[in-house]
Amino acid sequence: MALIAHVGARIVTREELLSVKAPAATGTWFPLSHGQVLARVEQQLREAGFEPDSAKYALSRGDQRFFGVIDTKSSLGNGTTLAIGVRNSTDKSLPIGFVAGHHVFVCDNLCFRSEILVVRKHTKNGELRFAEAMARAIQQLTQFKQEEALRIKRLHHTMLLPERRDSIILQAFEEGIISSRQLPAVISQAKRPELDYGSDTNSAWTLLQAFTWVLADVMKANPQRFSAATMRLQSMLDKRLQPAPEVNGGAA
Repeated sequence: MALIAHVGARIVTREELLSVKAPAATGTWFPLSHGQVLARVEQQLREAGFEPDSAKYALSRGDQRFFGVIDTKSSLGNGTTLAIGVRNSTDKSLPIGFVAGHHVFVCDNLCFRSEILVVRKHTKNGELRFAEAMARAIQQLTQFKQEEALRIKRLHHTMLLPERRDSIILQAFEEGIISSRQLPAVISQAKRPELDYGSDTNSAWTLLQAFTWVLADVMKANPQRFSAATMRLQSMLDKRLQPAPEVNGGAA
């Protein structure tokens, strides 16, 4: 599982997570415990036919922030499974969140997508609104799973010339997805990957794994920031890898 934590965050057991209590509500703020949020996610996943397989949980800020990754038994092919990210806070720092993506077991890399994203505030009806929004999102998971499997297959078969690969890496740096410190590492991993990802070295899939391999440092320090970075990365790649529009030779 790709959830690792240090620098103020720590991996905890399920029992430790469930022992963390939410503070008392105020007139406008109605916090949910991390266990309540996790239970709601797991319940709705099972009701929709997505069986959780394994999970890891991290706590930070004196146990007031929670981020978890749930691997499901739903395969996306090529050694990947459907993964779910869930977050919560009991200090008003983060809204409740839910996001979906894929987990690559060969390199233990994780990457989220913004197509399925739920964020709700801790208000009086926050739990109900989160449950409703999450139910709608989970209903989309079947289609998301199919589309993600096709997308992963397409990345495996999309070959990149060195100039195009380097241009994508530079854009990721310019957009703040990777830092100046991470830039050389991504270039190195893209050219000479340390692991066999089951794809050609010049494939878009190998490039994606180069990014997520290096971004693992962010996952260690700040899982929430990692989630946002990988969603931005996926969005950028989707735009860059779209086929060029056909030119109508007969147009004026």
